[in-house]
Amino acid sequence: MSSTLSVPAALFLLLTKDTGYAEAGSSRRAPLAAGAVTELILAGRIELEEAKNPRVRLLDDAPTGDPALDRVLAAIGQLPGRKLQSLVSHSSLDVTHVIGRQLCERGVLEEQKGIFSTRYSTQEPGPEQALRRQLAAVLQEEEPASPRAAAVLGILRAMDLAHRILREDVPGMGRRAMRDRIEEIARDVPTVDAVRASYQAMQTAMMTAVIVPMMMMGS
Repeated sequence: MSSTLSVPAALFLLLTKDTGYAEAGSSRRAPLAAGAVTELILAGRIELEEAKNPRVRLLDDAPTGDPALDRVLAAIGQLPGRKLQSLVSHSSLDVTHVIGRQLCERGVLEEQKGIFSTRYSTQEPGPEQALRRQLAAVLQEEEPASPRAAAVLGILRAMDLAHRILREDVPGMGRRAMRDRIEEIARDVPTVDAVRASYQAMQTAMMTAVIVPMMMMGS
């Protein structure tokens, strides 16, 4: 995955339509928080204990220089001992607008404020197009998965949105084949044990934070 995009920034682009609205059936808050948690694990700032729903342990609270990651890092410091499931859905880890404005500052998106909401419409499609090409290459086994690419795919899989969002980038790959390929990537990604072990926990967390509330809204 492009080194210029963090995991939460990549997820923001994929989960946002060109018009600036969130993809249908998706909520950006929890997956962006999950992406930020993954970045902090990769940076050695936090770690997860070994458990199905692990507690998050703070290792280093020094600023990273990334506003979104620093917000999440500070929130984790104020929520000691929290389990991953409850953490990714906590309001203090909401970095939606922080990431949106970061991408606006880079000229990738354009902020459009309305009466009731703020949209971030596409201004420069190049970064998302490059991201999609990289993820497609990973899915088609044309290049190895980086830890960040694996994290993006794993979070989309946990939301059950991977095929909906990426199917045009990998024509001919069905929903089941894509799911199986993402699970294979999660097993084989060459990264530290803590990140690899976090995928199952992250999937459980996303089920709780995103999918269950959506089911309740529909009932």
